[in-house]
Amino acid sequence: MVTTVGTQPTSHSVDAGFEGYVFIESDDRPADTIAFNLYLNVATGDYVSAISAPLGYTLQAQIGYVLQ
Repeated sequence: MVTTVGTQPTSHSVDAGFEGYVFIESDDRPADTIAFNLYLNVATGDYVSAISAPLGYTLQAQIGYVLQ
């Protein structure tokens, strides 16, 4: 879970352990990566991280890059 503010874990959150890598913009970044972004649903206040905007969400920030 990624948010711009601190949140408390809830009963419906699960720590899935290691899920992968996020790369920064650099000359060493693998060529087969795609932008990984943070989106906000202004109606609900929910944040989600994804490679494309879910319906009803607007781009807030670029987190980094992930492998395709």
